Amino acid sequence: MGQFARPTIWIFIGSLLIATLGCNSGPPIAPLEASAQDRLYKLFNLYRFYIEKNRKPPASEEDLAAFGKKLDATERESRNLGNDIDSLFVSPRDKKKFIVRYNLANLESARSLAWEAEGKDGRRFIALTRGNVEEYDQEMFNQYTK
Repeated sequence: MGQFARPTIWIFIGSLLIATLGCNSGPPIAPLEASAQDRLYKLFNLYRFYIEKNRKPPASEEDLAAFGKKLDATERESRNLGNDIDSLFVSPRDKKKFIVRYNLANLESARSLAWEAEGKDGRRFIALTRGNVEEYDQEMFNQYTK
């Protein structure tokens, strides 16, 4: 190859890449739906934030949801809550509302805060009071929700 051939090849490859990336002829890609695990984690964050701000736990789903909807964008972003507060209360796997222990002031007094009503394939996600979300079979589920 001559002295001028190499830059020409790189210009051709670069142009080809730009053209390929710029032409998206497929259907638009739908945003990924939050997983049950992700929603429970966010619900736990919202619950904990409620306690921090109000110095008491939420008494009901209505209280917690109203609190979440009143948060400004910066507060929601700092807790990674997103804008759709209502969706945090429903599992995308079984399409049922999460079971939540309201009026739980001391998160250390219980092993779990919230969980899926039915889950999927005999397994349920559980938001543990130490802050993580785990998926358990029925036997482990029973131990964590006593």
